Amino acid sequence: MVKSEEDLRRGANPLLLQPVEILDVRRETPDVQTYTLRLVDGSRFFFQPGQFNMVSVIGIGEAAISMSSDPKGAEALAEGVFQHTIRIVGNVTRALARLRTGDRFWIRGPYGNGWPLEQATGDLVIIAGGVGLAPLRPAIYRRLARHSGRLEILYGARTPGDMLFRDEFPSWQEGGARLRLTADKVSDGAEWPYRVGLVTALLDEVEIAPGQGQVFICGPEVMMKAVVRSLSKLGWPPEEIFVSLERRMECGQKTCGRCQIDDVYVCQDGPVFSYAAVKDLLGVDL
Repeated sequence: MVKSEEDLRRGANPLLLQPVEILDVRRETPDVQTYTLRLVDGSRFFFQPGQFNMVSVIGIGEAAISMSSDPKGAEALAEGVFQHTIRIVGNVTRALARLRTGDRFWIRGPYGNGWPLEQATGDLVIIAGGVGLAPLRPAIYRRLARHSGRLEILYGARTPGDMLFRDEFPSWQEGGARLRLTADKVSDGAEWPYRVGLVTALLDEVEIAPGQGQVFICGPEVMMKAVVRSLSKLGWPPEEIFVSLERRMECGQKTCGRCQIDDVYVCQDGPVFSYAAVKDLLGVDL
C-alpha cells in the first residue's frame, strides 16, 4: 500500500513491519556500513532528518537506527530509495553485516522528532563525533539544498580511517559548507593536514557566534557533554543547542519504557531535543 507523505509523518501504521531489499552495501570504515534500501512493495519512504527506524532481523531482534540519506533527493524520491549507516556492535547489526545485495530484512517507522531545520533559519553549526555524522548527514544535504545561511561542519573521529562519507566532503565544501576535521590520534608518518585531538579543539575555529543560529550535535554521550560545556562557556544559550540522545529504544511507541527519562520518552519525544529541554525538563545535565 502506497502511503502519502502526510500519512507517514503522522505515523500511519506505526507498528507495521515492512520488508526492504538491499540495493547496495558500502563499507565506510572497518566496522560501519551504509545500506541502500528500497521497500519491497514499491512504496515511497518519507522521513525527516534525525528520525529513525526500528530495523528488524527475524529471529534475532530489532535495533533503532537513524536514516542517513538525503530525504528529499530527486533520484531517491523517484526510486523510493533511502539509506541506513550501521555500526556493527550487537546481535542485530552483526546479522545485518552478513546480508548482501538482494537480501531482505524488515523495518518499521519512521519514528521520533528530527532536527529542527524549519526553525533553523539563521546560520547552522553541525558538530559530529564518529558514527554520529550519519544522523546529521540528511540535515547537511537539506541545508545545502536550501542555500540559506552559513553552514559550518565540525567532525571528529578516533582516527582518519574511522571517518564516514569522506568521499562526500569535497561536494559539501563546494556547496558552501565550511568543513573542519580532527582525529583523536594519527599514526606516525601518516599524512593528515588537519587537527589532532578532540572535536572540542575545533570550536575556536567557528565563525558563527551565539545568537546567529543553531548548533546540532550528535555523537558519543561523553563527546556531547564536552561540546555542550564548551559551547556554554562560549555563550551559546541552551535554546540554540540541539542534541540527539542515544538511549536504548525497543518499541519506538513509548510503551516499553526502555528509553523513558522521567515522563519523557526519547523514542517519541526525541531523539532530538533542545539542550534547554534536556537540562531543565529532564534533569539531565549533559
